[in-house]
Amino acid sequence: MFASIFYLILALLVISLAPQSGFSFFSPWNSFLISFGIYLCVLALIYFQTTFFKRGRKNLALSLVNLELLAFLIIHHFLLQGDRIFFQQPYFSSTWQTVFSLALFFLGLGFFHFLSAKSNKSSNSSQAYAQITFLLPFVLPFLLLTVLLDAVDRLPFFDFKHMQEMSTPRDTFIMLSLPLGFMVLMLVFLAPCIQWIWRCQTMEPSPLRLRLEDLCKRAGFQQPKLKTWTVLNHSMTAAIIGVVAPFKYVLFTKNLLQAVSPEAIEAILAHEIGHSDRKHLLIYPFILMGFIVLSGVFSLFFAQAIDETLMLTTNLYPSLIWDILIPLLVFVLYAGLILVYFRLVFGFFSRLFERQADLHVFTLAVPPTYMIKALDELGVATGHTHHHPSWHHYSIQQRIDFLRKAEQTPAIVPQHHQKVRRFLGAYFTVLILFTLFFISPWLPPTPPFKQIHEKIQNASSYIARKWNHSWRVQLAEKYIAEYALQGNQSQINTILEHTFSFYGAGKTTEEINLMAARRLYQAGEIQASLTLLRQVWVQLSLQNLSPPFFIELVQFSDLVLNKSAIREDAGIETLRREYHRKMRLIKDQSKEI
Repeated sequence: MFASIFYLILALLVISLAPQSGFSFFSPWNSFLISFGIYLCVLALIYFQTTFFKRGRKNLALSLVNLELLAFLIIHHFLLQGDRIFFQQPYFSSTWQTVFSLALFFLGLGFFHFLSAKSNKSSNSSQAYAQITFLLPFVLPFLLLTVLLDAVDRLPFFDFKHMQEMSTPRDTFIMLSLPLGFMVLMLVFLAPCIQWIWRCQTMEPSPLRLRLEDLCKRAGFQQPKLKTWTVLNHSMTAAIIGVVAPFKYVLFTKNLLQAVSPEAIEAILAHEIGHSDRKHLLIYPFILMGFIVLSGVFSLFFAQAIDETLMLTTNLYPSLIWDILIPLLVFVLYAGLILVYFRLVFGFFSRLFERQADLHVFTLAVPPTYMIKALDELGVATGHTHHHPSWHHYSIQQRIDFLRKAEQTPAIVPQHHQKVRRFLGAYFTVLILFTLFFISPWLPPTPPFKQIHEKIQNASSYIARKWNHSWRVQLAEKYIAEYALQGNQSQINTILEHTFSFYGAGKTTEEINLMAARRLYQAGEIQASLTLLRQVWVQLSLQNLSPPFFIELVQFSDLVLNKSAIREDAGIETLRREYHRKMRLIKDQSKEI
């Protein structure tokens, strides 16, 4: 279950990082058709490997299928850019791209579940549908946010792209309030949507239901909505969803209700009430938010170094393939961060919370033997899985042993709750500090935010300077050799190395070369400056030409061309010819600069 959700998160990461433009070997429609052909090959591969996999190795086969579908999405979005046809649409382009990519991912998973089910075709279809339906709620917030951003982007009175720069306090307030408001709405209204998507049904009247409702009353669990979890009927599990009383649902699968005793079900309900009473469902979004904040802080310190590395590398080893590899490398980096964060942070708190929920039987005066019995029966019913490890739960045997220890030594219960409070206190302290670091560039330039931002900038520059020193040296040597830059080699080298550090500030190669030409000119390296300036004009692309850059280029070129001291220099004529040639082209194309 958790593995499938993790793979789905990676799929969403691929979709969100997909480039909307860039180099491709094929036209948009050809890329789309080739990509779709590869997808059909992936489906064929799933068919053959599912046929040869043994039934008992379904989890391994499912992981392999998820990896194959992720590989396809990477090829589709990064290598072929087969989704460019959607960005040709005037309305809701990101929404269509997201829906199509998710549909392919879910179709592949559904195809696998259909083939690997053990029943007849009708039952196989139902099981495949149930597996996909289970995952749908986890993409709902992402999909709704995509639709919302597409809609806002079309509003004529709402300059969302400019607002994202958060250049004013008003823009900063709006951009910080939007995600928080969206999260609050999801916390309140997502639960009823989930139980509807999962086709949950009210538990039928029975002695067991009366027993569970009585426990809810004793626990002060208001408006209990006890449901059967139909989409996971093949599993033995339970869950609680919702943080607001009218929209709290406790879900039990039919297999679970049939496989374990009423005492065990009562203990399982106490466990789920424990999650609610301890506010775990309210805390989990903040633990997930920690990854976003951590990624932001990571970017503040390392984005400059990474951007500079990628740009230096592409200039040292120029190739069109970098347009494909750079977004892919960013995906790999963030996928690794997700893996580490979920395994170390989310998994750590998940285990603590599960243990807290187990201990809630002591709070509700439910005999702990009921919980021990429930865990034991689950372990037996799932194939004697008592010692199976899990990154998000302690093993069944570890949970049983801890309950027995708590039964013998009651002081363990408050000690564990205190332990959880300490770790949560430490976590939220770090989260608040990291959030301040993360948003400091967009906060008013007043103490202490100004000092925080300056220290982050200094640290980021230091990391980039140390990290990329050898790359800058190599690129400077390449420039001197390739362009035959004449003059004081040591001074030219130093100027080039320092100028290349601005790649980390998002400068393009053309902007860097113009900046280097200016600095060489100011340092008296006239020949090297003329040579590099001539290269800027030679390499100048008239497509997507930036007006501010072009104005600066023309102004500096006019300054150099009209300088009497160098007007008769041999290299000046080559520069003048290239300058006038490009200006004629621009005039012919009626460029408005």
